[in-house]
Amino acid sequence: MTFIVPGSTIFFEGGIQQPTFPGFTGTNATRTGYMIRKFLDETLEATQFQGQYDFKEFRYGEVLLILAEALYEKDGSISDADLDRTINVLRSRVNMPALTNAFVATNSLNMLDEIRRERTVELAFEAPGRGGA
Repeated sequence: MTFIVPGSTIFFEGGIQQPTFPGFTGTNATRTGYMIRKFLDETLEATQFQGQYDFKEFRYGEVLLILAEALYEKDGSISDADLDRTINVLRSRVNMPALTNAFVATNSLNMLDEIRRERTVELAFEAPGRGGA
């Protein structure tokens, strides 16, 4: 849900749904048709510049990522149970397979790198100090 892909339908100003295609024109024009959806409020009120939007200063997802990294850094390892209550909460909401110690070992990965990669993916396009990495 981070990107608006070509062929997507989204709300624009005036509350009208219009398809997004490569090369569309306007202030949000892109050459590819891909746009960032993160933080896009597609409610009718927002497209008519009404209502409010609460910017997230500190996201729960970031709290989970901080906890996972701290648990790993504490002992140089993290249990699957701790992965399930941190990173895998984030992964499960988007139907991604769970990150496990067995997966990391089988694929010769580094768990700390995987935790930090998860941060990069989860907090993509978020400004540092504003809920981002």
